[in-house]
Amino acid sequence: MGGIARTARHLVVSAALVLLAGALGCAETAGPMGAPRGGEPVMSSQPQRVPGEYLVTVRAGTDERRIRDLYAEYQVVGLRRVRDDVFLLRIGKDPGPEAVETRGLSSPDVTAVQPNHVYRP
Repeated sequence: MGGIARTARHLVVSAALVLLAGALGCAETAGPMGAPRGGEPVMSSQPQRVPGEYLVTVRAGTDERRIRDLYAEYQVVGLRRVRDDVFLLRIGKDPGPEAVETRGLSSPDVTAVQPNHVYRP
């Protein structure tokens, strides 16, 4: 009986060592809750621009009509306020970020224009 008990103990100790080694290996490559070292979530290094979508920052009191008129030649297909001073502009004819920004900044109502980006883990 002593031999069987000793073998069982060796198996339990071996299994515990294997589990411990595995846990230490995971802890070495990951931070808290599986996050990479530094605790920051992994994000794509290059955000993807959403074609035809721009965030337009405006001065207080600027209404939707002014933004629609400003970008009419680019075929406004959607416009919604996302903050008091920011609109999400969707256009059908996208001439590119530089042209959309230039057009926006030509108006005293617009303070900034930037492409809408999507960040994916």
